[in-house]
Amino acid sequence: MIRSVTSQGSCDRGPCGGQAGHGEVWNPFGRGSVARGFLGESKSLLRGAVLLVLTSSVLTGCSTAAPSFELFGAYFPAWMWCALIGVLGAAGTRVVLATQAANDVIPLQLGVCVAVGVITALLFWIALFR
Repeated sequence: MIRSVTSQGSCDRGPCGGQAGHGEVWNPFGRGSVARGFLGESKSLLRGAVLLVLTSSVLTGCSTAAPSFELFGAYFPAWMWCALIGVLGAAGTRVVLATQAANDVIPLQLGVCVAVGVITALLFWIALFR
């Protein structure tokens, strides 16, 4: 807690403003050592840094065995190709469901289109990359 000094008080021996006795040094942060507070904070920061290093070492990126393909000289992950196929599957489903006959029969067409897109992407992944 930071105390503000609004008046000089009755102390004439220094800048303590009457907040400290004559035998102690005035500390604007209240009682106790300022360095002790910083050391406590640095220990918690050190623990957080160690935890960050440990968790980031466990979370490694793609290995050399990750499925990828070359397209125009660049390597793309296989999941990106499967996601594109899934989006095309959902768009094709939307074209089929946009007819008047399907509007009356199938409710929640957005959910159906998303489900068909996900299923298409996963089947494409299983068929080509597993």
